[in-house]
Amino acid sequence: MRVAVLVLMVCLSGTTVPSASAQDHPIGDLNEDGYVDETDLMILMGNWHQGIQPTATPTAFVSETPTDTPSPLQTETQTPTNTNTETPTPTVSQTPTDTNTPTPTVTLTPTPTATQTPTTTVTRTPTRINSPTPTATLRGFWMGNSGVGDDATFGQDSSEEFPRHWVSLGTTSIGQYEVSIAEYALFLNSGGKDSNYHDLMADTVTCGLLRTGVPGAYLYIPASGQSNYPIVYVTWYDAKAYCEWQGKRLPTEAEWERASRWVDAGQQARVYPWGFSWADNYANTFGSTDGYNYACPVNAFSSGASPAGAYNMCGNVWEWCSDWYDPTYYSQTPTGGWSNPQGPLTGTTKVIRGGSYNNWHQSLLRCATRFYKDPAGRYSDVGFRVAQ
Repeated sequence: MRVAVLVLMVCLSGTTVPSASAQDHPIGDLNEDGYVDETDLMILMGNWHQGIQPTATPTAFVSETPTDTPSPLQTETQTPTNTNTETPTPTVSQTPTDTNTPTPTVTLTPTPTATQTPTTTVTRTPTRINSPTPTATLRGFWMGNSGVGDDATFGQDSSEEFPRHWVSLGTTSIGQYEVSIAEYALFLNSGGKDSNYHDLMADTVTCGLLRTGVPGAYLYIPASGQSNYPIVYVTWYDAKAYCEWQGKRLPTEAEWERASRWVDAGQQARVYPWGFSWADNYANTFGSTDGYNYACPVNAFSSGASPAGAYNMCGNVWEWCSDWYDPTYYSQTPTGGWSNPQGPLTGTTKVIRGGSYNNWHQSLLRCATRFYKDPAGRYSDVGFRVAQ
């Protein structure tokens, strides 16, 4: 700053600043002609202007490549090392963007094999669980209540989360973001059936998808500023139709849980996407202290992204999964664990995961929490993301 002021003063006076030594040019002599004059000021101002750089565009895709090959534990009462020691600074993106690009995906690539038999005896004592011993033949993750932190505090009476069991999955890609209003409008405008639209979607507070025109020639558009918010008021069947139009599908409950919490490097299942302890303003939950009364943009709360790089898997809106819901499904785990489970064959309700802006209690915002809804129902806080 002092050099800049000196150069400015010299340029205005037209005098020459003596050099520091016989071999040096005068201070502020930017063109090295032996004088400090108007030319040097012009160079200084030009350099100053050229120093302004545009903000880099973030990468739209995040890849997860597991490096360890775990095997199931021989007991459910061993203790893992809690590696969640870092407390990232929450950074919330509150500016929705109008984009019609399909939801980006993150890739999970475990090898689907199951050659060992995990025990299914569960202790509900809040204990840490040791990492499985790596082997060369098995990849997968532990699904269900971990018995750690808030899983132990708030999930001990949630019988549908037990027993914790081993699951092997094939290569899976899951949406990095929830499906947005703009993306769903594209679906409807590209031939999606009008039955996949509901008048409640015209609620610009909790949805923001508007319909104009006349029957047979409707045009669907996001409400102003709502393009990048998650689509809601969609039935399970609507969500399924959108995924099929994209050449994709809804994630299974197991795929959803793995993407929300599993850390390959440490072979640990986090309690929340970001770690083992609750952190304020890492997710969009009940109230406005996090900056939102209702849903937030699908790319908000980057600090709360999951180990796989998926956003808003805690809070914002519940998300449809492909599975029928059965509170006893985990207890039906076969010997050796599940391999790519698809859920019960039949049922009356469908699984939803993740919690929403309507939930204030941490028990509903854990990654292990299971809930359900009527697949034909439309709800102001239920949306979805794609998988393939």
